[in-house]
Amino acid sequence: MPLLQQFLVIGATLVVVEYCYEVLLAAAANRLAPWLSRHGRVFNRITGASFVGIGAMVAMTQRN
Repeated sequence: MPLLQQFLVIGATLVVVEYCYEVLLAAAANRLAPWLSRHGRVFNRITGASFVGIGAMVAMTQRN
C-alpha cells in the first residue's frame, strides 16, 4: 500500500476514534453535571486531597 494511502487510513482512523471518545466524554459529563451541581464541593475536596497525596508520594520517592 502506498505511503499516502497508509497516512490517510491512519488519519481517518484517528478522527473516528477521537470523535467517538469525545462523544462518550460529553455524554458522561452530561450525566454527571446534576450530581456535581449538588455535591461539587465534596468532590473538589476529595480530588484535591488526592492530588496533594499523590504530590507527597512523588516528593518522597528517591531518585537514583
